[in-house]
Amino acid sequence: MQGALLLSAADKVEAAIDKILAANATDLARMDKDNPKYDRLKLTPDRI
Repeated sequence: MQGALLLSAADKVEAAIDKILAANATDLARMDKDNPKYDRLKLTPDRI
């Protein structure tokens, strides 16, 4: 049961990857690139 839930969640994340990356880009645009958290918060398809 848990495995099915995790797979379902993973499928939903994959289906929304473009929206997730766009929202992340918007958030990062508001941040100072020198902020130490910037790189940690930057999402890429590989990180997702």
